[in-house]
Amino acid sequence: ISILQAGTFLLAKCSSPLFFCFYSFLLFATFTTCSSRIILKATGWNAAESVVGSSTACIVSFSPLPNEEEKARAHASTTSQSTFQMRVANLGDSGLLVVNNESGDIVFQTEEQHHYFNCPFQLGTSTDTPDDAAKSTHLLHSGHTVVVGTDGMLDNLSPQQIANIVLNLRHDTTQKVASTIATEAYKVSLDSHAITPFTKKAFQNGIVEGVVGGKPDDITVVVFRFASDVLNLKFSAKL
Repeated sequence: ISILQAGTFLLAKCSSPLFFCFYSFLLFATFTTCSSRIILKATGWNAAESVVGSSTACIVSFSPLPNEEEKARAHASTTSQSTFQMRVANLGDSGLLVVNNESGDIVFQTEEQHHYFNCPFQLGTSTDTPDDAAKSTHLLHSGHTVVVGTDGMLDNLSPQQIANIVLNLRHDTTQKVASTIATEAYKVSLDSHAITPFTKKAFQNGIVEGVVGGKPDDITVVVFRFASDVLNLKFSAKL
């Protein structure tokens, strides 16, 4: 996990530590139109081409709505007291969900990117580039929880299972929510009889041998919860 600036972070699953450094900047550039950052993207990409390794990545940026007119329009469509803009760029099979705390409904979820089954888009020793990331923008209101995770989470827990944990722990801390999701995903990964999201995707692709049971893998979970006074808060982060 890399904090790129206040309100922006990158979740990356890398086979090389150098790729984590390079692509923290590469994917951040996909959010901006600033010429200096576009140059940084080009420079970093050229430098990274000689590094052996690869990385999937999910980058998320939070910010208040840019002007009062848009803020008023957003408030008119919801009873929530706070509205933030979330921008997402996801490349590969990490991803995120936005969950309504009170109902457990899934408001939004990213879709995985694969060339073929179990071969996700990756930056590095492949033909994929930061421009291939699926980019989208969404409004977040108080009462929304954002869950970001690697494929170790998403291959072992369904979106609804994750949403149910968010709903059941809506009065607990975000640390509790994140650790519970990670622990449940880990438990399932060790269950040799589990029918997981990964198992179901394998079946859909005609693969039936050796896919029943959990999928041991790296599991990283980050949770954000938006409160009614979030607009009055200042972002801070510790590494």
